[in-house]
Amino acid sequence: MHPLNAQGPLCPVLGCGIVCRFAMEDYKFLFKVVLVGNAGVGKTCLVRRFTQGVFPPGQGATIGVDFMIKTVEINNERIKPFVPRTTLNCCGYNQRAFVSLTAEGAIPFNAEEFSDVNELRALADLIGPYGMKLLNETLMWHIASQVQELKKLVAANKEVLLLLRTHFDKPEIMKEQSKRLHNVENVLQRMTIIGVILNFQRIAQLALQEVLESRVPFLLNSVQDFYQHSPVGDPKIVNEMASAAGLLCTVDPALATALASDKTDLDEDEHVLACLLMVFVAVCIPKLARNEACFYLASLEGHSNNIHCMASAINHIFSALFTLCGQGDLEDRMKEFLALTSSSLLRLGQDPDEESTRHRDSVYLLLHQIVQESPFLTMDLLESCFPYALIRNAYHAVSKQEHAM
Repeated sequence: MHPLNAQGPLCPVLGCGIVCRFAMEDYKFLFKVVLVGNAGVGKTCLVRRFTQGVFPPGQGATIGVDFMIKTVEINNERIKPFVPRTTLNCCGYNQRAFVSLTAEGAIPFNAEEFSDVNELRALADLIGPYGMKLLNETLMWHIASQVQELKKLVAANKEVLLLLRTHFDKPEIMKEQSKRLHNVENVLQRMTIIGVILNFQRIAQLALQEVLESRVPFLLNSVQDFYQHSPVGDPKIVNEMASAAGLLCTVDPALATALASDKTDLDEDEHVLACLLMVFVAVCIPKLARNEACFYLASLEGHSNNIHCMASAINHIFSALFTLCGQGDLEDRMKEFLALTSSSLLRLGQDPDEESTRHRDSVYLLLHQIVQESPFLTMDLLESCFPYALIRNAYHAVSKQEHAM
């Protein structure tokens, strides 16, 4: 196995900015093959079929960049196809970077060397605010395309979602209707991808803010002061100015613009679609407990398969969608989401099936992270819907399990 050298800032979803070099002492030719495609179409399965000879019937969401190699002989010449593919890089909140969780036998790739705030600070220093603004808009465009696909999944499950929304306090009906939902894994994968992009964007924004603070501190302080004390009215211009300075906004202006310009071609009311998407995500979250990769790592303050990034996706996507709808009910809808998710997770605690509740504690912590990141939800609201003792016990259980690993 040969060392991999890579240079350049790396977005763990888009996989940009990689230059690779391998030693060549045991092969004559090295072919680099990049497999690109939409989420959930089978890229990982195809790569595994080529390199390992297996085609798994089911494959979880893979996010980031990984590398697989297979040596073949053609006309007595050793040829090594080198195949990057998407894989798991955990977004470590406490490290402000994506941290690689390399599987045994895989080529090590240190994502933290390319996606931490220091690398992105160097990038911001190089391309400046305008370059970072273009990067931000590109990321938001990818998120908007994911939201479009989510709306299509909502439309396909509309009848069931309407029943779930009106009967969330009736456990038996909720249990039966939840079984009728299609593409649950697809929804969870897309929300995780959106969350990862948003967390990468957050690190990039922090990097830009630190660069401006060192270069034009008085200007940055003026922007911060104006953003925090802006007059009542249309906040769009103020948010755009704050975002261009690296400040984090409750409703990201670039995200709102991307979603507004990428309207669905479905014959559905946008507000209804946003509400039902909220219901879809809320009732799907308990399904994560049966996923072997949904384990909370206390050392990284995140889950090993990045489902903790869904907290950012939920807060940012619904903030933008309900703001665009213009009905002024964003806070009420977020409270509704909390009630739906809490009742779904409480039913999970009563499920006797050990397979369905394998990582129940880790999923409880996702709910806690959603509330922590929300500007509209509070711990008092969480306590009224979901006993905090369950969350406290969950933190204790996952920490104990991680130390035993």
